[in-house]
This record gives sequence, C-alpha cells and structure tokens, in this order.
Amino acid sequence: MALSKKPLISIIIPCYNQEKYLHYTLESVYRQSFQDWECIMVNDGSIDNTEKIIHQWLNKDKRFKYLKKSNGGLSSARNIGIINATGEWIQFLDADDLIAENKLSTVLENQSYDLIVTNFRLFLHSSGQRVSSSNLLGQFRLNFESILYKWDEEFTIPIHCAIFRREIIPLFNETLKAKEDWLFWIQTFLKNPKPIFIDKDLATYRIHDNNMTKDKKLLNDYTIEAVNLIRNLLPESQSNIFTSVVIKRLYNKLLEYQTLNTNLLNSKSYKIGNTLVNVLLKIRKPFT
Repeated sequence: MALSKKPLISIIIPCYNQEKYLHYTLESVYRQSFQDWECIMVNDGSIDNTEKIIHQWLNKDKRFKYLKKSNGGLSSARNIGIINATGEWIQFLDADDLIAENKLSTVLENQSYDLIVTNFRLFLHSSGQRVSSSNLLGQFRLNFESILYKWDEEFTIPIHCAIFRREIIPLFNETLKAKEDWLFWIQTFLKNPKPIFIDKDLATYRIHDNNMTKDKKLLNDYTIEAVNLIRNLLPESQSNIFTSVVIKRLYNKLLEYQTLNTNLLNSKSYKIGNTLVNVLLKIRKPFT
C-alpha cells in the first residue's frame, strides 16, 4: 500500500542496553500487517551493541527512525519520541517487549475511540515459556477509578498494550524512576478520553532479571513521591479519599511484611506504628 506523507501511527521504542532483545522487538514491528507506521528508536546512551542493531534496521526499512541522546532514563527517552512523533496515534513499545503482527490492524478498527487497550501475555525469558493472559485485564473496568485505586494492587497495564490518540497523552514525569506509568495513566484519564478494551493477547511482556525492581527502598520512595504528585492533580474531596485508600494499603503491606518476615514476628508492635508514621509524614508533607 502507498504510505501517507505522515504515518498514521508512531511507534516509540526507548533503548538502553537491550542488545539481547532489541532485534526481536523491532522484528515484531516490521512484521505488522498494517504498514502505515513510523518507528522511532531512541537510544538513551546505550554502551552495548544497541546502536549497531539500530543501524541494521535503518538500512532495512526507511520507516525506522533514529534519535540518540545521553542517558536520562526511560521517561526522558519516551518524551523525546513523543516530541518527534508525526503520527495521529502513539504506540509505546519497550526494547524487550513484543507486539503481535495484527496488533495495529486490530486496534485501528476502533478509531472512534481515543484510547485502545488490548490484553497481553507473559514471556518468561528464563524458560522461554509464553503464558496466556488468562483474562489478566479483562476483569477490570478501564476507567479513571480503576487506574487510581486499583493500580499495582489488582492490575497494571503494560504500556505497549495501549495505543493513544496523540492529543490525549501527556509527557512522562522524568523525576520518577518508578510508578511513572501510573502517573502517566492518571494524567491521561484526567483528559476524559473515550476508551475501549479488546480482550485479545496482542502484546507480550517479557519477564527477565533486568526488568525486576531490586531496590525496594527506592521503589517505596518513588511510590510516595508519585502519590503526592497524584494527590495534587485531584480535587480536594477525591484527594482525601485517595489518601485514605493509600494509607490503608500501606498499612496492610506492613502487616503482611511483619507476618512473612520471621525476624519481625517477635518484634514490638510499635515498630509497625513508627514505620507507618514515617510514611504518613512523607505523604502529608507537601500539604503542611
């Protein structure tokens, strides 16, 4: 088919030291049955063979485009891609994940919507096993309340499950190193998009050692920072409800941690209280 001057879809792939997986990710883009796309590969300061692999694909197909920057993190790489994208729709894809060859053609049957989300399957890299979603997302309503209150507790949406109409998406927060997707989804839904969910496994999320968070303290710090940023986006009444839900969630996690950690089984209960107080102080600080 003849390609339009501006592609209908911009696929944004941030790349940082993913030489092991990048070829397979780009192959999944190349094999799309829908062909009116551009693929923006953003090299975020990789020091492995990422650039060599990128140039192989640049030579193979002119729809692949290349941007290179110093290392600034996943969100900054995605933002560079957004700023340079020319398509009406935005598809994010991390450099170690995959999309089914009919992903774009299937979602574009629903262009009366602003946000189209599909289901996904897991790929366990260590065993090479693909695990069906088993309705991972299909049991949740795709709305603002679910994103706000159930994210990470009951579900998350891998970013490459979705395709976004360009005008509804915000830029990613570049200070957060965790929970940035949660904030992004909330900011997106605050624009009142018209969403639809397609219960088909059209995306594959790869699980391997490098994408597992190891620093729990850092994760908790960024969770608290994300909570404060989200609170500032909400009306006061909803912010108070959100705060109560977060406090209850954190308290339950602390109780679970105490139960599972044998070193804490005989500890005094005030340790949980002190931990909770410290968390609450961090959450409430911006409002004092």
